[in-house]
Amino acid sequence: MPQPADPWNFWSFRVRGNGGVNGEASSKSHNLAASTIANRTTENWKINISNFLNFHTNEFKLSSGEKLRDDSHDHSLGGLVVKSLGDHWSLAGRGRIASTTFLNQDRAYRTAGGIEYSFFPYKESSRRELTMQFTTGVNHFKYLETTIYGKDSETVADGTLVGALDVRQPWGSSGLSIEAATYYHDLERHRFVLNGDIDVRLFKGFSLTLDGSVSRIHDQLYLRAGAASDEEILLRRRQLATNYRYRFSVGASYTFGSIFNNIVNTRF
Repeated sequence: MPQPADPWNFWSFRVRGNGGVNGEASSKSHNLAASTIANRTTENWKINISNFLNFHTNEFKLSSGEKLRDDSHDHSLGGLVVKSLGDHWSLAGRGRIASTTFLNQDRAYRTAGGIEYSFFPYKESSRRELTMQFTTGVNHFKYLETTIYGKDSETVADGTLVGALDVRQPWGSSGLSIEAATYYHDLERHRFVLNGDIDVRLFKGFSLTLDGSVSRIHDQLYLRAGAASDEEILLRRRQLATNYRYRFSVGASYTFGSIFNNIVNTRF
């Protein structure tokens, strides 16, 4: 019996959006966020394109009668292409353009390539996976304000090594990864990150996700020169110097698209 035609050509898409407003006599705020992810997965190729937009505004009426307004944004557009090289190896190329007020980046461009080795054959990735991945790339940063290193813009190269373990069961999946990264021009500018996640399938296409990480940080090239004001600290207008970070989140997602997109290709 011939296989029905696939109008999606193995592409699947995920669209998310949220917004909100709140206020009282002396303050108000509103935010808008949206994301789009397009993915095409086959046994030999993996293509991912993602776009994220986030706008946030806070307004306050001070005791002096003055009004204080803070506008911030965080936008990014990224792409990933992966080529399978047998049962244990993969090659990848990445690209990203971003702009974020919090990280003092008017524009951030990144181009990178990488290689990955899987200790188990990739065909077993539907049950288990243990991988080692190395990526190296070039970054160009154009800053909103001069950094603590006296830079208005700069181009730097970096390298990242990641080890990851993932286990998948009928109820969902769980994973753990360790990442080490550094800038080549100054090895003191590095970071280490530990990530963990659990994804629980509630019904077809809909999942609940728990995600968390802890980081040791020594690579903040983008920090603005000068001391932060109380307003900037309280409103989180800028990233402050730190040597650690932790995060925990809960989320939900719904996936739709090609009915034939059941090929498992977890490379990169």
